Amino acid sequence: MKFAGAARALRVDSHRGRLSIATNGSTFGHNGGVNTISVGAVSNSGSPISGRRFNAADTITTYSSDGPRKLFLNPVPATSYITPGCTTYGCGGGVLLPKVDMAAADCDTTTTPGFIPFCGTSAAAPQAAAIAALIKSSAKSLTGAQISARMRATAIDIMAPGRDVDSGAGIVMADAGVQTRSTFPHDFNGDSAGDILWRDSGSGNAVVSLINAGSIKSSTFIVSLPLTWTAAASGDFNGDGRSDILWRDSAGNTVASLMNASGAIASSTLIAVLGSPWIVAGTGDFNSNGTTDILWRNATTGDMVVSFLVNGNIVLSQFIVNLPAPWSVAGVGDFNSDGRADILWRHTSSGAAVSSLMNSSGTSIVSSTLIATLPVASWSIAGVGDFNGDGRKDILWRNAGGDTVVSLIASSGASISSSQLLVTLGSPWILSLLGDFNSDGRSDVIWRNNSTGDTVVSLIGAGGTTISSSTVLATLPTVFVIQATSQN
Repeated sequence: MKFAGAARALRVDSHRGRLSIATNGSTFGHNGGVNTISVGAVSNSGSPISGRRFNAADTITTYSSDGPRKLFLNPVPATSYITPGCTTYGCGGGVLLPKVDMAAADCDTTTTPGFIPFCGTSAAAPQAAAIAALIKSSAKSLTGAQISARMRATAIDIMAPGRDVDSGAGIVMADAGVQTRSTFPHDFNGDSAGDILWRDSGSGNAVVSLINAGSIKSSTFIVSLPLTWTAAASGDFNGDGRSDILWRDSAGNTVASLMNASGAIASSTLIAVLGSPWIVAGTGDFNSNGTTDILWRNATTGDMVVSFLVNGNIVLSQFIVNLPAPWSVAGVGDFNSDGRADILWRHTSSGAAVSSLMNSSGTSIVSSTLIATLPVASWSIAGVGDFNGDGRKDILWRNAGGDTVVSLIASSGASISSSQLLVTLGSPWILSLLGDFNSDGRSDVIWRNNSTGDTVVSLIGAGGTTISSSTVLATLPTVFVIQATSQN
């Protein structure tokens, strides 16, 4: 109760005591900042967890602070208010940070007297940091944002389904984080930034433009192929952290060209001969083994088959479902952050969009859920990408007028959490490519002006629903076409 003076927000801390009437949001201090990672401690009844694997039944400790975090002051300088004139909860002042970010092992063993076992969030935070270091050592080009996104994407979901205020994304796992070597779409040289594959529609010449920090650093001719050959898809088919190219000719010959560290072709191998009516419907890592697999569709019968790849070769092909027209594959990507590719379908008559989540081996569909219905005549699915860097693919819609809308996917992968108009950019501009072109862990957009040949990259801002900047990458004659190869 206020006796006198200006209204102000107070924080009450019971120092592990229990309040009969309490609110969440106990996390505070340096760990709960805008650019820091808040780590919860995973309970093991006060016993060392060494030698035991975590599972979804684990919980955080009672002394692990929960979120979210409310900030009223700007970090620098810490004397200025984020919302001047509104500095209390009652008026909705400040900003709410979605803490906790993740959880990690608590009460592990050490050799230090007095710390056997070592318990507390002070023990859990170094565990998470060590896992981040292991992931960095396995893929040195990863940025901090990309490492964090990978840790969240491969965490074991505990407590409330999806991200929650107690454990964040869940328990971070070293093995899953390292083994899930998620290649960034169209990253031909393995530097964690997407690149562009151009094709001269007159000569068949193919050129790779390597992008870093949102601009083209170099462009290299890689191959000349007859125009009967097309770039059907890209993906990391040999697990080396670089995108490779899948070529198809009119007879169904399918060749995987593996790329080297310079973004050039190192080798090319015929991996399948599968002619019409079979088409490549998409690519993705369906079994979470670190290599990209191929999703085939029989355009006549609707049969869907996944071909699993190891070291650039198909080792197994599995029928997964029969879904004939008017259903079509609208996208492939990990929609529920389990490290495995899922399938987005679109009904070309009703406009229904359905998310099908895959099982742990990538050989069957676990569940299918209607997530949206929009008129086909006006709205199309332009692609899928992780626009907010949460480890889940989101949906990008476009209508005939150029309205471009981002739909962020909820943690379950079975619903849309929010949709936001990103930009309105109509003809002659077309959306050519999605990928992370500045290595911040979020998908960006490349546009092409079909009249002038101007090629522009729009970098997506934090939150995934706004454009932070747009820059001209190149201006090339329109005979050069960006190969919008499928890879997720």
